[in-house]
Amino acid sequence: MAEEREVEDEGNRFKGGLHGDNLPEQAERIVKECAGLPLVIINVARSLQEKRTEKWRDFFGHMSAELESYPNLEDVNRMLMRSYTSLPPELKPCFVYLSVFPRDSKIRRRRLEKRWIAEGYSSEEVANKQFQDLISRNMMQSSGTTMSKISNRGETYYFEIQKLMHSVSREISAEENHVLVLDEDEHSLQSKCKTRHLTVMSTWSREERKSNVLETAVDLSRLRSFTVFGEFKSFFISRKMRLLRVLDLEEANGLRDRDLLSIGKLYHLRYLSLRGSEGIFHLPDSLGYLPNLETLDIRGTVVMKLPSSIVKLQKLKYLRAGIIAYGEGASYEIVHYYVLVYLMKCFSTETVYEEKDLKMVVPLICLAVTVWLRGLDVSGVKAPRGIGKLKALHTLGVVNVARGKNMLKEIKKLTQLRKLGITGIKKDHREELRSAICSCSHLQTLSLRAQGKNGLVGCLNGISPPEDLQSLKLYGNIGELPKWIGKVQRLTKLTLRSTLLEQAAVQDLGELPNLTSLRLSRYSFKGEELHFQSKMFPSLVVLEMDGLSGTKAVKFEEETMARLKLLKVKCWWRTANYCCSFTGILYLQNLMEVLLNGLDCGEDLDVGRSKEWLANRRELREKNQELKANLLDQLEGNRNRPSLKMEY
Repeated sequence: MAEEREVEDEGNRFKGGLHGDNLPEQAERIVKECAGLPLVIINVARSLQEKRTEKWRDFFGHMSAELESYPNLEDVNRMLMRSYTSLPPELKPCFVYLSVFPRDSKIRRRRLEKRWIAEGYSSEEVANKQFQDLISRNMMQSSGTTMSKISNRGETYYFEIQKLMHSVSREISAEENHVLVLDEDEHSLQSKCKTRHLTVMSTWSREERKSNVLETAVDLSRLRSFTVFGEFKSFFISRKMRLLRVLDLEEANGLRDRDLLSIGKLYHLRYLSLRGSEGIFHLPDSLGYLPNLETLDIRGTVVMKLPSSIVKLQKLKYLRAGIIAYGEGASYEIVHYYVLVYLMKCFSTETVYEEKDLKMVVPLICLAVTVWLRGLDVSGVKAPRGIGKLKALHTLGVVNVARGKNMLKEIKKLTQLRKLGITGIKKDHREELRSAICSCSHLQTLSLRAQGKNGLVGCLNGISPPEDLQSLKLYGNIGELPKWIGKVQRLTKLTLRSTLLEQAAVQDLGELPNLTSLRLSRYSFKGEELHFQSKMFPSLVVLEMDGLSGTKAVKFEEETMARLKLLKVKCWWRTANYCCSFTGILYLQNLMEVLLNGLDCGEDLDVGRSKEWLANRRELREKNQELKANLLDQLEGNRNRPSLKMEY
């Protein structure tokens, strides 16, 4: 016991010594990958002593293999396994389930939690707590920018599995015959496998002969989940998967409408994700034969209309849709030209010709013409009459209500909604919109969107906001700021785009007592100078400015945003026209980081560029370099010495 305590003390001293100002970023990543285990940290430290710091990145990529060469590998493995055996019983299946995902991949938190729930490993009430428990035990770590790590409620949107712990989960799942992963290792299918979870990695050969191998080597009738990464093949889905609960085809390449025709045979299916599958235009009517379906995610597909049979899914709780998977903050122009860009991408490769899938081009062209001529908002889907029967729904978005008021009347019936996204709002919808929001009294997240010059003008007056509203997104011109927004005392997150607010409205928003995250996107503010006055936004932690068109200067007064930790600025198209100057950053006394995205200062961007292109960019780069230098000077004067990070 004393020996273990000594090892732990030494490991903690090593960790403490690594966290210095001059520490290379790779070192911090390596420490995190050691899962907080001192013995592992010590072995890694011994190896790093023999390597120059520039070689640490290579070590990070092969850390598991590096540790295999140590004489005390058995002790390291014992320590890693102890991390698993010490887990509470309810967390063990959740951890082993991580082996269905590839190593080094970034995974959405909600994707994992919804899958846990569908498998029966968790519930809506405790899924997030279990996720946070695994994070706190260093078995997983938050991924992405600092934004996710210091967000308004400490939320993690993306995560990564620790390399060493991923190996542990794979080892345990293989021993228990729990998860079968098909990758480049051809030995995976040597004998009949009675696994419960099957994952096909992008590295696994897709030869047609594998269709017979798959059915003969895997007992498909026992499968509870099936996950595909990379290219999808039509022989992947079989009617023998009659006990399947989870079908995860997120961002699967080559998935087409015809591949889903028999999906109604999967009677026990609870989770279906087609998210990011750009080849999906329609959902089959057989979807209505899935009475146990709880999660349907078709965000990022080209589905514009839900089938009428969807109203039969009485257990459906989570429904996400809309053509742009992550484009809520994108400009309307990008949304409208999305399909045309996709067509150009298709014809610039041999994909369409090789797959002989020319039928896909016709609906793409029809959709592009419709978007162009009618100004169709493709960020939402048209829902069928009767959608109000889905009383179990707690997440619905984004629904297009442009063609009439009846859809808002249907939404009014969904009184258990926690999250709601609506697009296509018009002025004559005002009464029905107000009535629907009033009926959905449990709403925590609300997104309202309207296109055109008038946008949301006149649509938001008279709304009685739900008491529990925490997140509000407004897309479209709103004229004057509705008075009710200032009464939402629990509001913590606010996103504005194309709202054309004036300085007075910003001052009113600055009085929201609990607002911790504010995102100002294109055309959200109207004016050459955005002025944050003293005492404004007392609780704000994250401020994001995403291409403030026409705004030339942003000024922070003393004692404004006393708790601000992250300032994120995005410069659209890497042009100075969309990047404004900043003054008063030194007054932001709790600022930790400034993240500057898209500013072309000439770093590592010249490869393959023509002389003409470089000449045209020279003047712009000089202005951008001045902006960067000014920011650095202000950060140097800030007593907290916040860092400046650049992304391109």
